[in-house]
Amino acid sequence: MIRTLAGDIYTGSFKNGFKHGKGRIVYGNNSGWYEGDWIYNKKEGQGTSIDGNGNRYEGQFLGNMRHGEGACTYAANGGRYTGVWLNNLPHKGRLFMPDGTSFDGEWKDDMFSGVGSISFANGDSY
Repeated sequence: MIRTLAGDIYTGSFKNGFKHGKGRIVYGNNSGWYEGDWIYNKKEGQGTSIDGNGNRYEGQFLGNMRHGEGACTYAANGGRYTGVWLNNLPHKGRLFMPDGTSFDGEWKDDMFSGVGSISFANGDSY
């Protein structure tokens, strides 16, 4: 276990002084945690994280970012996105909302963009 000046606590494997292999970090100031694969101090491979807002992501990481297949449940509204992530943002997948609304398609800059379809709880779809 190692504690940083910022109050982060890391428990896991090291290689040549770097976080490497399997490990868990709990960030200081209640700003979340990450558990999974590390390659030379970067989150890379499979992992699970919860950010300071309570959003939970499970999936692939590359260069400390959500990248590849993964799913995120958003604490603020209960929505859940599953699909492909690119540089920490949704890229192509499906968003399910608690009210029954869903969007299936492409994303850009964290918004619906490109080809896709939306279905509402009342049965309307576009």
